[in-house]
Amino acid sequence: MCGVERLSPHICRLFLDPATALYYHPGQFINLRRFDGLTRSYSLASVPRRDALVEIHVKRLPSGRMSH
Repeated sequence: MCGVERLSPHICRLFLDPATALYYHPGQFINLRRFDGLTRSYSLASVPRRDALVEIHVKRLPSGRMSH
């Protein structure tokens, strides 16, 4: 992870620096996997081929195992 920015009390923006270049289209999803194998899909918010970092927005859910 390259950075975190809180957009509201329940939403944060994550910036990820991929190890290799990613080629994707607007609206595509990326799967993030935690060390214990828990996986969640997040929509990509960054602009393909223009932004070096990958940006996703995460909404914190009270019972969310990944977002909490």
